[in-house]
Amino acid sequence: MLEKRSRSNDNEPSHSNIKRPKRAEVNFLPNFPQGKDPSSLEQLRQTIVEEVKKTEKNLPFIRKMMETTFPLRRQTIVMSCPPVNEIMDLWPALKIELELYAEFQRITNQNLPNTFYAEFDWHLPRLVTLFRQKASKTGKTADALAEILKIHDEQELHDIHTKRTTVLHTLPVYLREDVSGFFRTCTDESDEPELDGVAVALLSVVSDHDTSPVHYQPVKISVIIESDAVVSLPRIGDAFLIVACSALLSSLDFLTCCPRLLHQALLWIQPPGGTLPVSSLSGP
Repeated sequence: MLEKRSRSNDNEPSHSNIKRPKRAEVNFLPNFPQGKDPSSLEQLRQTIVEEVKKTEKNLPFIRKMMETTFPLRRQTIVMSCPPVNEIMDLWPALKIELELYAEFQRITNQNLPNTFYAEFDWHLPRLVTLFRQKASKTGKTADALAEILKIHDEQELHDIHTKRTTVLHTLPVYLREDVSGFFRTCTDESDEPELDGVAVALLSVVSDHDTSPVHYQPVKISVIIESDAVVSLPRIGDAFLIVACSALLSSLDFLTCCPRLLHQALLWIQPPGGTLPVSSLSGP
C-alpha cells in the first residue's frame, strides 16, 4: 500500500565478502574505540548517568560521551537483548529526544526526523484523498473516517502538524486495525491510567473539556514503553517517531506488540539495503 520511494543503490560499493553486520542492521556491532575496553567505557556510562541527573545538563558533553560509549551499548543490546526500559535505565540520556535521534543516526547513518517526515509528508496528500473517498461510502469504517475528517476540517489551523495528526489517526481506521490500546487518553486533572503490562502506547494528556477522539492540541503526549513513560512531547508526530526509534533498541517481542502503523514508519526509515525487522502495510 505505502511503499517507500525507491532510491538508487548503483553507487554503493559491494561488500559481499564481509560478514560483519554493518550500519542499518539490527545487530550492528561496532569496534571499541582505540585504547578503550568495557571497563573504561562503563566508567564513562556512569559519568553520563550523573550528568543526566543535573538540572543544567551539559548536552555537548553528553553527546560526546554517548558517541564514545556507543559500542558498549550495542554490545549490551545485541548480545543480551534487555528490555527497552532496562536499556534506558542504564543509559538515561536516551530519554532525551535529540540523543535518541542521534543514536538512530549512529546505527543507520540517517537523520531520523528528516528521513521519516520526508517520506510521511510525501504520502500525506494521497492518503487524505484516499480517506475522503472511503468516508463518502457507507459502513462503520466510512463513518469513523468521516467523523475524524469532520473534526480535521473544523480546525482553525491547517498546518503540516494538523495533517500529520489526522493521518496518524485515520490510517489505522482505514486498515480496520484496533489501536485503542496504542492511542490512549487521560485528562490533566485525573490520575494517569493503569499502564502495567502496556508494551507500547502514546498517552495524550488533554484538558477536561476536550472530548474529541482526535487531539490536535493536547497538554502533552507521553511515550509509554514497557509500562514506563519515557518522554513527553507536544506533538503526536514526534511522539510516534520516538516509538519508532525506540523499536531499534528492542527485541522482536516488543515489535509484535506494535500496531502495523509503526511497522510502516520503520519501513519508511529503512535505509537502502537495511535489515530493520519490519513488514509493509496492506490496505483493506
